[in-house]
Amino acid sequence: MREREAVGVDPGATSVPRLGREVPEVDPTGRDYAVLALGPAARPVAAAWARRIEESGATSWVSYAPALSDGVIAAFRERLAVASVGWRLMLCGPEHEVLRLRGEAVLAGALPAEIRMHATADGHRRVYCAHCRHVTSGDIAVGELLVCGGCGLTLVCYHHFSRRLAAYLAYQADAEAIA
Repeated sequence: MREREAVGVDPGATSVPRLGREVPEVDPTGRDYAVLALGPAARPVAAAWARRIEESGATSWVSYAPALSDGVIAAFRERLAVASVGWRLMLCGPEHEVLRLRGEAVLAGALPAEIRMHATADGHRRVYCAHCRHVTSGDIAVGELLVCGGCGLTLVCYHHFSRRLAAYLAYQADAEAIA
C-alpha cells in the first residue's frame, strides 16, 4: 500500500484493512464454499481455490465477474441467503470491491472467521464524507486529499475504515484553519 505515515498515528492501531500479499489457503473445515472473483487478475486465484475445494469433496458456488455491479451484488446476496453451518466465503479482486462484499456478508450474518480475502489491487478507495455522508470513490492513499462528490469540500482520507460502509472516513482538510 502507499499510505503516508501520519505523525502520531501508529498504523498497527488503526482500522485500516491489512489484506496480506499472500493468497490465503482454503479453510479445510468448510463443507460448502462461495468463491467470487472480480476482475481478470482474480480469476487464476479463484480457479486455484475452486480446484482445492473440488479436491476436498466439498460443494461450491464459483462466480467470475469483470467488476462489482448491481447484478453481481444481487447474485451474491442470493447466495448469502442460503448459507448454512460449515459455509465459507472466498473473495478475490480489487480491495475496495472485496471489502464491500465482505461488509455485505457480515451484514447478512457471516462471521469474520468464515471469510478469506485476497486483494489484487489496493489503490482505489471508497471515502465517506463526515460532513454530507456521501461516499466518493477514487485512486487515493490514506492521508491524501480528494474532493467530495456530494458537498464539494476538499477532504482528507483518514486512517479509519468503516467495515459496515466499506469506506474510509474523510473530513474537511482545512477544518482547523476555518475554526
